[in-house]
Amino acid sequence: MTDQWIEDIQKSVRYRREALEFLGRAREQFPASSPTHAGAVASLWLAADTMDGPCYEAMERLNQGLLQGATEVEITRGASMQPVPQLDPIFDPSFPPTGAEASPPPLERLIYECAWSMLWEDGQLGLAVRLTMDPQTNELRVLAQGKSFPEHRELDYPLDEDRLKDALSALFVAEATAEETGEQMERMLVELEERQRELELQQAAQAELLMQEEPPA
Repeated sequence: MTDQWIEDIQKSVRYRREALEFLGRAREQFPASSPTHAGAVASLWLAADTMDGPCYEAMERLNQGLLQGATEVEITRGASMQPVPQLDPIFDPSFPPTGAEASPPPLERLIYECAWSMLWEDGQLGLAVRLTMDPQTNELRVLAQGKSFPEHRELDYPLDEDRLKDALSALFVAEATAEETGEQMERMLVELEERQRELELQQAAQAELLMQEEPPA
């Protein structure tokens, strides 16, 4: 008879040791990486274990069903520097009160992540699901995104598999039609520029007409 509680503890110990080794390597590229982040990284990897099956299965179904197995699902672990959202100092409780000396807020913060991704069309199109951990807040976030567009879809953790499939479906459709979307956007921009030039010409003509109609002083 297995003791799940004991097994979970053993797994946590193993992941924390692996996290310490990972952080040692990460510090070569990210000096902000600290051994104190080991607990956060281990928690990230434990959470990733619960997402591995659903994410891999959903992407592999897209690969086999729509891409005829032309690509592979890649699973990666890593770290990156991400922009920090700039908060309004009036509403940010961490901002120093009036009279206190304020240091400039950091522009980037270190984020650890696990990702499930796939690329096709020679790497021009792609999908990814990212599970991120902020070691300062221990906040987990799940983001689904396509390669062609900067927007992402935020999902809940624990993962809802139906919402995951809905997000991947919408992103796949957007990626599959990215070329046509880009062509339409370029055409629209050209049309807007032409309309702007026409408007400027009309305004210039009206201004010249008004000047001609003004009586001499």
